[in-house]
Amino acid sequence: AAPATDRNYGLVHWDFCSDNIRWGGTRLGVIDFDDCGYGWYLMDTAVLLFDVLVLRRGEDRSAFVERFMRAYLAGYRRHKRLEDAWLLELPLFLKLLEINVYADVLPYYDASAEAADSWVAAFMPGRKERLERGEPYVDYAFTRLAGGV
Repeated sequence: AAPATDRNYGLVHWDFCSDNIRWGGTRLGVIDFDDCGYGWYLMDTAVLLFDVLVLRRGEDRSAFVERFMRAYLAGYRRHKRLEDAWLLELPLFLKLLEINVYADVLPYYDASAEAADSWVAAFMPGRKERLERGEPYVDYAFTRLAGGV
């Protein structure tokens, strides 16, 4: 039901995660475009946040989201418009990703075989129970980002 206009919908990477970002001096590069397709531009933001939250350990997740998203949006909005209303949709995009990744990984998941430091080992434990309880992917009030960050 989300609107699809030229300003919010078009070609997206669909796998914009830390493994597909390369730093070279003062330049940022993005690789691995095999999952490209059409969708809401917000999906690339959601994928990146989704990924870094799996990888982030130790710090309070809500505090990390606040810090990460403010920095991310400051840079993003220098190049592309992102209306505050779309930020309020991030929990839905994150939930879509969570369900999709869980369903993709589950048939092959073997907790005893996963390396303790792997992305899957960080993502999967307790995931089924959190999904069944309907917990948000991250407990953060995205309304805090409204106001042109």
